[in-house]
Amino acid sequence: MNIQAKFKNNQTGIENKDLDTFRNLDYYLDITKDHKSSFEDFCIINENGFNVIDESKACPVGYKARAGELLVQTLKKQGVKEIVYVQPRTGFAGISLSYLCKIHKE
Repeated sequence: MNIQAKFKNNQTGIENKDLDTFRNLDYYLDITKDHKSSFEDFCIINENGFNVIDESKACPVGYKARAGELLVQTLKKQGVKEIVYVQPRTGFAGISLSYLCKIHKE
């Protein structure tokens, strides 16, 4: 299986102005290549025959914080002092972003 195919942007329509750019695995590896997470490395545990990423010790608010850290660090380097996020009714992204803003504040 070609792993890059998993990262193909299959969206159609006019909502996404980035459709002309093919965003494959190389694209995402390139934009994240210099990123160093402030969190400890995660563990991989086996649960009922499945390998699962366990963030319970390394990242207090879960994987969304690890994934969002690059965004927060990049915005901070650009001088952004405030981030506004509209929290949907479900999910914990808002909690993760709040945590990241707290640990990366000046």
